[in-house]
Amino acid sequence: MKVYDGRGTYDLYVCDDCSHQIVTTYAVKGVTPFVIKCRECGGTMKHVATYKKVRPETEVLKWIRPTYSQYLKLSPFTRQHIENGGLILETSIIDD
Repeated sequence: MKVYDGRGTYDLYVCDDCSHQIVTTYAVKGVTPFVIKCRECGGTMKHVATYKKVRPETEVLKWIRPTYSQYLKLSPFTRQHIENGGLILETSIIDD
């Protein structure tokens, strides 16, 4: 499957409700959502910008493809996203 290769770029997500921000990058090729849930307030975070580099002190979350055992622990909706070339944030992984 041909999928987007965003490796080497950084995406900024900003919450519409509380203005919380996160920066993400791609660990592997894949598709990421335009909108995600804010961990601070539960609101909606939107992808608002893409950068070629960020400051060294910036915390960066990675978009990853889960292992099979991690995949089995995800919701049916998230599994379907993975099956269609989608990635999830590393913080979404449920370990044993």
